[in-house]
Amino acid sequence: MAAKQQRQYQKREKYKEDLKKLNDAVYVHNNAQNFPAKVVFENDDIIITVAGNIKNNESEQFYQEVIPQEVRTNYESGVYQQQYEQLKTELGIFAPPAAAKELGIKIGADDTILEAPTTLPTSSSKEIYDLRQPNALLRYESEGSQYILTYEDPMITYRALRGNEVKEHPANKEKRPDLPAMWYKMTDVEDPREWTAFTYDKATGVFNMYLNDHNKIVNYSKRRFRDANHIETVQTGLSDIGASDGVYERNSEGMYRDGHRAIDHYITDGMFNFMHYVRKN
Repeated sequence: MAAKQQRQYQKREKYKEDLKKLNDAVYVHNNAQNFPAKVVFENDDIIITVAGNIKNNESEQFYQEVIPQEVRTNYESGVYQQQYEQLKTELGIFAPPAAAKELGIKIGADDTILEAPTTLPTSSSKEIYDLRQPNALLRYESEGSQYILTYEDPMITYRALRGNEVKEHPANKEKRPDLPAMWYKMTDVEDPREWTAFTYDKATGVFNMYLNDHNKIVNYSKRRFRDANHIETVQTGLSDIGASDGVYERNSEGMYRDGHRAIDHYITDGMFNFMHYVRKN
């Protein structure tokens, strides 16, 4: 009996994080009217993935124990899948320009760019993604994880963080942020809390980088490519998070390093995809 209980405990621990994500995703689904369509779409995908993984890889008993009956019923009757497909069509998320494949860009089955460019743009580069269109995004892969690159109002992110900020520091309630009118944001599909944003000056080639520093959006760094293999980074002094001042050189694994320090791979991949494929004006 003790061995059986231990196995059950280990199974629950194995799926602990997935079940937490599932619980949060079900809340979003059940309150879809309060969330942007893109957020509902991503959370329906989480429900389908987690419920399907447990149903297909574990015993029926375990599936019934950890997945609530309402979720099982909706999953098995296709409720989540139906809404997922409907939002997929409405958002046009998986409809990149046909020109992408014509240009030889490596596109996955879900229309994700599988490999970021490793060179700087040339006159033959094609800015085929117009992220200023409604619901437009560029989906890309970096080190096995999926990210989306969007063009949006920073106030969307600010308002999401502001709830936490006000709870922790009520005196900050009336403060207004010093943010750009719009920015480009790279977000982890599986964990939207993982993001980095930037603005780009086409004339100078300078990226102004933004991140979340303890529920505050901070312009933490300025960066530019000296060439395809070197990124110059200067911290703004507003945060000690992120890569320190210096010139970061690309190694054989595609990482930009300065000694023992490195810039996150998903950030540089996003920057390269942006420079090659995203319309700047």
